[in-house]
Amino acid sequence: MKAPITAVASGLALILAVFAPDAAPAQQEAEIVPYDRSQDPDILDLTIVHFNDLRHIEGFKGRGGLARVATVIEEERASKLRVLVTHGGNAVWPSLMSAFDNGAHMIDVLNHMGIDVMAMGSSELGFGPAVAEALIGTAEFPMVSTNLIDPAGERIAGTRETWTAEFGAFKIGVFSLMSPAAKTVTTLGRFEPQPPQETAEATAKQLRGAGADFVIALAELKEEEQVRLVRSGVVDLVLGAHQPILRTYYDGKTAFAQSRGEGTHLAIVDLTLQRVRKEYGGRGTRVGEGDQVQVTDIEPARIEVEVVPSFGFRVVDTQAVPNHEEIHEVVQRHLYQVSDELDKEAVTVPVRLDSRRPLIHRDDSSFGHAVADAARRATGAELALFNNGFMRAERLYEAGDVLTGRDLLTEFPTRPRILVLSVTGKDIVAALEHGVSNLEDDTLRFPAVSGMVVVVDRGKPPGERIESVTVEGGPLDPEARYKIAVTDFMAKGGVGYAMFAGQPRVIDEAFARPLVRAFVDYLNAPPDSLERDLAEDRMVFKGG
Repeated sequence: MKAPITAVASGLALILAVFAPDAAPAQQEAEIVPYDRSQDPDILDLTIVHFNDLRHIEGFKGRGGLARVATVIEEERASKLRVLVTHGGNAVWPSLMSAFDNGAHMIDVLNHMGIDVMAMGSSELGFGPAVAEALIGTAEFPMVSTNLIDPAGERIAGTRETWTAEFGAFKIGVFSLMSPAAKTVTTLGRFEPQPPQETAEATAKQLRGAGADFVIALAELKEEEQVRLVRSGVVDLVLGAHQPILRTYYDGKTAFAQSRGEGTHLAIVDLTLQRVRKEYGGRGTRVGEGDQVQVTDIEPARIEVEVVPSFGFRVVDTQAVPNHEEIHEVVQRHLYQVSDELDKEAVTVPVRLDSRRPLIHRDDSSFGHAVADAARRATGAELALFNNGFMRAERLYEAGDVLTGRDLLTEFPTRPRILVLSVTGKDIVAALEHGVSNLEDDTLRFPAVSGMVVVVDRGKPPGERIESVTVEGGPLDPEARYKIAVTDFMAKGGVGYAMFAGQPRVIDEAFARPLVRAFVDYLNAPPDSLERDLAEDRMVFKGG
């Protein structure tokens, strides 16, 4: 009978074991430790969440708002080891809520969100430097303002020239830039933006000299200034503001990212920095032959360390992002505080008025002219001239529509006041030429007038478009002085109306009346008188 195969196999194994030489002791396998790049001192993975130009804490039509931005930030911080949250500025003015508290609600929500650093944007100065300083004093995050200084070289109190953050063995330097053009759209007082490119070159050098491995500019610049900064390569990353355009790009040396305004679409930068050591030189002189060769005059190799960046970009559409519960509660608390006052009825519109773009920014606008009429009637001025850009609701009002406080503050979020200046006819023509100098684009400077008829030739080049100005049935006298109503901002030369700056004031800030109050009073006049007023010719266009 054959033995079972298993038994034979077992016996064979026993024989082999008895006669086999002593076996070597078993070796313990080496432990394999996976590589963790987060612990590598020569590598930094950093996610940068950047947002800008978000002036309204609440979202709109299911997108944007600070509660959704907060959710994105929280998710990035939960999934990434190192996250930097930057705000490009322009958070305070103009907005409906800021008309009540000068922007305090915005700083409070940003404090709850725990952002890392913010640029002082032109919007933060909409109510003037004194208000801005008070807001900065309540901020629990650093606010950077690099090139905005006064004649004594001082910055707005509470701001920093630069800010640095350390992530492991790497140091990130941050500074901000404001375009000199900001002085035409906000209230800078004694402060003035210095040339941005020269400031960038000097500040980047300063930061690198202090050990910064990577330099970021938070830049509120015009397009041409922005392009020059990126092409110069003096900084590693430009994070934009002011232009409400979603944009990311990298030219091989400097990267750029900018989120869309109001937090609707967020630009996220996934940055990797790697410290690379490179060896240069290292040489000597061979002396002798054969076995007697020696090397003399040895020059050791030079080792240089270079930080090499690489960039990845992501875009988050906040329509798919839920509100952050805690931040949403903070937002709602601020909204409720002013809701009752805002929703009270203020006035009924007696005639059809239109404040929609682009009509109000480059054509004859009934709403704009009604505002100019209201200012002239409230002050007793002979004429009125306003830039239509401060009217912001973009609505068509039908006769009988009821306006609430919310409607009025949405239309006039900058809370303009009426000043009356004494200016020559020549200055008025210069102001009108400025107002119609860019008819091709949707601009803030386009004028609304009262007390005059202006004939504009679209076919003429800028500076030569005003064909005639008629006042009380006769031509405007270039040498005579006229009392003209303007906003307090225009009286300082704002929106490029430099010809009004420094002019004698018949009514100054101390006695200036809020424009919204004058507008409400005007709308309460008999409808037939308003219809006659608004039926008059104001801006007559020909050519082109």
